[in-house]
Amino acid sequence: MTMAVEHRALTDGLSYAARLRQGLTLLLDGSESVRFEPGAALYRENDAGEAIYLLENGVVKQIRSCRGGECIVGLSNRGEFLGIRDVMLFAQYSSGAVAIGPVDALRIEREEFREFLQQNPSLQLTIFGMLSRSIEDVESKLVSISTKSARRRVAWALLKLRKALLSDYTVEPRLAVSDISALSTCADGTLVKLLRDFERRSLIKRSDVGIEVLDESGLRRVSGEY
Repeated sequence: MTMAVEHRALTDGLSYAARLRQGLTLLLDGSESVRFEPGAALYRENDAGEAIYLLENGVVKQIRSCRGGECIVGLSNRGEFLGIRDVMLFAQYSSGAVAIGPVDALRIEREEFREFLQQNPSLQLTIFGMLSRSIEDVESKLVSISTKSARRRVAWALLKLRKALLSDYTVEPRLAVSDISALSTCADGTLVKLLRDFERRSLIKRSDVGIEVLDESGLRRVSGEY
């Protein structure tokens, strides 16, 4: 049975990821669902690009080596794809993907995905659009981070990480210090001082299980995002 799908007009308001999900319906229906526990890697930086993933539940951080440590270069939620660029180019994964909490994802093998695209070339334009938008978002983030002070970067990272986790949590999430450090690219000593100051000002609350945001509006003022 052919996996070709009928060409049809896509709703103008759909995001690139939604358009791709719509076009890949047949392929996704037969894909394997994989569970990843918190801290587990879907794949690691420089691993061979053998599969793409569609997140069903949970939040994943994309991490890349930088300055002797790791930096978070992106956060992905339910409904987003991971690994498409590297799989299409037969390349190694340019960044790792690690589950922040429990994650369920559909895994599509590289050869299966590429064969499907050959049978449905119209989907390639959707993918190129999605990858272009992704590159623009990363460049915008890098410019934004480079112009912020350490204080603003940490406040921004707290808000960014909380927003990503809230999309999948029914209670206020607890944020890991290591994730805040990797997302803000802030030195450990500076980060500790800033978190202590934020807690003194009742913007956050620290505990053994992580950091809880208490005053979102206050953090927005600190970050410069009103």
